[in-house]
Amino acid sequence: MSNGKDSGIFFLLIVLAGLASVAVSAFGVFAGAWGGFVGTPGQPFSFEHLIFWLFPALCFPAFCFTLVSKRIGLVCLWMIPVGTAIVLFSINWRSCMEGRCTTTNPILIALGTFVALGPFSPVIWIAPICMQFVRKRG
Repeated sequence: MSNGKDSGIFFLLIVLAGLASVAVSAFGVFAGAWGGFVGTPGQPFSFEHLIFWLFPALCFPAFCFTLVSKRIGLVCLWMIPVGTAIVLFSINWRSCMEGRCTTTNPILIALGTFVALGPFSPVIWIAPICMQFVRKRG
């Protein structure tokens, strides 16, 4: 049985996860709607670009799913940042193989995956981390 302090912390973590998921979803939807879903101008359609913006756009629905089924919803929340990082790594690697990057160091290319979203790099990890803590302690 949790005391009032624990339930307040859990509520705060759920609210924080919800706000982060709304911000990430809005970022994904708006960026995708303004050309992100179809790739860069002058380039053919890329499935990678579609998936890259679709993962963040689905963050809020995944958060809502955690309120129904904690285990499956949490798996969905973790798939979003991990999937986004994998797809971004693939896009970065392909761009560098085509000669459109500033470094040839594969380690720097991989590390670029975690900073390429700018201010949303840490935000995309907030919802799964908060909900993981709530699930373990709740």
